Amino acid sequence: MQKVGERIRKLRELRNYTQEYIADKLEISQQQYSNIEKGLFDISLKKLYKISEVLEVSPATILEFDAKYIFQNNAPNYTNQKTVHNNFPLEIKKLYEEHMKLQSDKIKLLEEKILWLENQNKGN
Repeated sequence: MQKVGERIRKLRELRNYTQEYIADKLEISQQQYSNIEKGLFDISLKKLYKISEVLEVSPATILEFDAKYIFQNNAPNYTNQKTVHNNFPLEIKKLYEEHMKLQSDKIKLLEEKILWLENQNKGN
């Protein structure tokens, strides 16, 4: 069950959801949810379906998800460059693209904040 928990964690992270958010949707404590991700106990089929609904993926995607096929280092010096393979279910591609868009939006907001702070400091 640890692998299923790891898959759930990776899919949750791609969605930028917190453990608290998922736990709230599942109506369990954050600690109970954390134990699911750690694979400390078996989850029922019913719980798997509920988790898949919250993550907006099919239960099969959770059971089959393997991040090593989505992310791979493609630079010989092992920089943080990543690539997405093209032979994945559309929902995984969409999830990854949404995650990358959110990250890009965060960067833009931080850049704007830095510029605003710099302008404020110049005015003082």
